[in-house]
Amino acid sequence: MKSKIVRLKAGQHSYVFCPVWVKLDEDVTELQNVALVDQDTGKVIPCQVEQIPETKETKLWWMIDSLTQGQEKSYELVKNKQVPAIGKVDLNQGDDRIEIKIGAEFFTNYYFGPKYPKPFLHPLIGPYGKSVTRDYPIIPDIAGETTDHPHHRSVWTGWGEVNGEDFWCNEPEGGVIQRPIRHKQFLTCSGGMVFGHIISINEWIGSTGEKIVEERREVRIYNFPSSIRVVDWETNLRSLGEKVLLGDTKEGGFLSIRVATTMDGDKGGRIENSYGAVSEAETWGKRAHWCDYSGPVDDKIVGIAIFDNPENFRYPTYWHVRDYGLFAANPLGLSHFEKDKSYNGSYEIPAGGQVSWKYRIYIHGGNAVEGNVGEKFNNYVNPPVIELIEE
Repeated sequence: MKSKIVRLKAGQHSYVFCPVWVKLDEDVTELQNVALVDQDTGKVIPCQVEQIPETKETKLWWMIDSLTQGQEKSYELVKNKQVPAIGKVDLNQGDDRIEIKIGAEFFTNYYFGPKYPKPFLHPLIGPYGKSVTRDYPIIPDIAGETTDHPHHRSVWTGWGEVNGEDFWCNEPEGGVIQRPIRHKQFLTCSGGMVFGHIISINEWIGSTGEKIVEERREVRIYNFPSSIRVVDWETNLRSLGEKVLLGDTKEGGFLSIRVATTMDGDKGGRIENSYGAVSEAETWGKRAHWCDYSGPVDDKIVGIAIFDNPENFRYPTYWHVRDYGLFAANPLGLSHFEKDKSYNGSYEIPAGGQVSWKYRIYIHGGNAVEGNVGEKFNNYVNPPVIELIEE
């Protein structure tokens, strides 16, 4: 392997606990025992090699602990370097779920078994060791917890109009799951020092048993300290033969979260978006680069933010966010959000075509201001400039 120098330039923002990557030309087999060495301090930086299953593209990932505004930093990419022992993200796959731990601390489960109407994450353990998402209906009969909308399963993707079929309210009726989003296979299920990684293929099955779309879902869970948690979520929908119409409906979210009941807006929680709007009245149906939902869990205030991605269709997205705890990125429900039936927000996937939506979940202490949500969003959409130099 040629000597390689990786140079970072911070630009106008500072970065704290920010994941970054650089594309490499080497085959992944040549990069199993590599590390980055800080050229100024000699510190060895843990990193992780990723190969994209479909393209075989190779990426090297690492975490920026701290990079201040205007600062530059250079690393040497070194083979066969002893990497300091640190915690990692571990994935343990069972029959119907993947248990995910960060530094030996339980964080969440990814449920994918056939008894569930759709794959989802539950719970999400926040900064103080408690879940920031609702347990119902996965765990029923918890005192004080709301039991409305059983199709709201912690963290999930669903849409209410797909060629006229409902993949949002698809809970079992008479023991039969209506319009399931069925897990087919995993392309990737692996842990690592920088992130844990799940790539799955799901089939959206209509009322007559036909497969309407195939979903490629990518979930990346980062190795952050327990004071914050970060998850990247990407949903790619591909038509299977004929064109697919994703209808104009408010009943849907390509990333959806149901917050813990004690965080609900009508119980003292706070909804805030990137424009400074506060409350359901000011944020529901409005477009924003990010939206944050915070409130009490036990005696602590915690928050969950969803960041929209500039690559997404109709960025910045509209938000289907309610005082009763629903929190969903919905870019297509224009006639509802604009309160004008002349709008048509639907999206047509052409025959054999596809569309993707990418988001980041950021879990933090305090409200949006205390959690530095705006700065974390800038880290997401304006990463440092990375230059790869071969010598």
